[in-house]
Amino acid sequence: MKKKIGIKTMIAIIIPLVLLTAAAVLFFVLHFQVIVVEGNEQLAQETVIDQVFPSKLDRSLGMVLFHKLTNQKETVANVETYDLEIVSWKELKITVYEKKKIGYFKYMGNYMYFDKDGVVIGSSSEAPEKIPEVRGLHFEYVVLNEKLPIQDPDVFSDLLAVTQMIDKYEMQVQRIQLSDTFAITLIIDAAKVALGNDDYLNEKMSDLHDILPHMDTKKAGTLDMTVYQEDGEYTFQLENSKKTEKK
Repeated sequence: MKKKIGIKTMIAIIIPLVLLTAAAVLFFVLHFQVIVVEGNEQLAQETVIDQVFPSKLDRSLGMVLFHKLTNQKETVANVETYDLEIVSWKELKITVYEKKKIGYFKYMGNYMYFDKDGVVIGSSSEAPEKIPEVRGLHFEYVVLNEKLPIQDPDVFSDLLAVTQMIDKYEMQVQRIQLSDTFAITLIIDAAKVALGNDDYLNEKMSDLHDILPHMDTKKAGTLDMTVYQEDGEYTFQLENSKKTEKK
């Protein structure tokens, strides 16, 4: 009787273990045959797949489930984050959320663009559209997918604040000019907007957003916003003229 009980107990333990082992092996043997990438504008589909799944094992059903459960993700160049969706045991969908370009600068004959964190995320032989050029940045080198090595972090934080507001308000700013003292000037068509450099950049940009619909940017001149005005009124000085306008 004892031997029969012992054999039954062993069978009861071994069979589930064998089944679990077989299921685990099957999970890691099964690989997705179709991988679809969505949301990629700057990166090729093959590039995204290769960076999300560095090895063949990573493309197995078991590893994908493991990464989804633990929320572990690979670092993908130019991508803020990504989501994995199991469509079926054969098909997987990757939805990527690419880093957004907020500005660019010229460097060694190329146009280098950067994201909201100041990371250089790409280059082109042609100037990017719908984002402003930034002039007056000082650095000794540029490394793709790394933060711009600007010595004064305060200048860079001011620049980021302005570019983020330009993006938020969808302003048509062609260029951002930094002076030797790191004062910020925006170039909008023929007009200049002198923002200066202080702690009220967000407030000034909010005021500028309200002013622009009523401002003729085709007129050459400078809107002086170097000193923040709580009433939102600033002076526009026409170029080569003593005439000023209140904005």
